[in-house]
Amino acid sequence: MKALILALFLITASFSQDNPDSMPVVRTELHCFYENLCDTLTVQQQAQLEPAAPIGLYIYNEDAGRRELVSDTFESNWIKGNDIVSFEVYNSTESSLRGNVFLNIWPKLWENFENASDYRIGYSIDFTMENGAKKIHQNVLTPDDTLIYKDYMELYLYDDFHQQIDVWYSHVEPDAYNDETILTSIKFTAGKKYEAIDGEILLTAFFYKKDGSEFDEAGNYIGNTKVSVLVKDLNH
Repeated sequence: MKALILALFLITASFSQDNPDSMPVVRTELHCFYENLCDTLTVQQQAQLEPAAPIGLYIYNEDAGRRELVSDTFESNWIKGNDIVSFEVYNSTESSLRGNVFLNIWPKLWENFENASDYRIGYSIDFTMENGAKKIHQNVLTPDDTLIYKDYMELYLYDDFHQQIDVWYSHVEPDAYNDETILTSIKFTAGKKYEAIDGEILLTAFFYKKDGSEFDEAGNYIGNTKVSVLVKDLNH
């Protein structure tokens, strides 16, 4: 059985720290994480599929009072045991979403998604180790999935929807995950062996049908309602 290959054109952008509104410096790359993709599914073929809804990965800018769309690449210095970044998934591709309170923003957008109750939010990660010799692809659909490569990268999943405003809450534990859980955000924390990773992880977020029809026999997502961000270590 052929493995599904993740091939994505990533447009990586660099912004001035002093002027976040400056024009980005853009380059285009083709990321192929598994063999056999290019002879089974081309990027052009993927592009012809119609997404079920808009989808974007956002970072909360508390000082500015808004969520900001991540433009394909997030770069920072990874430090063992330290949080790297948290991404929130919205049914939107707007450059920013105004508001400090998640529950005042996300539900209204999700309601615009036709048949939203039939869908869940899932993730996958792709990275290499040993200077590219070892390739990893892992779906992250439940909290149990975050444990597989925890020594390298700790992933924490949050259900920000089933919460109360101004009440603290933590990530979703495996025994708390159920059919009603919506994994609206994911946090990266550098694991104790993070240096074994070749300096970057491709995160993909997607909306998938609860009936499982958008996964192939190997468990790979084959739908087209997805978005990817390259999370890079500036120290590497």
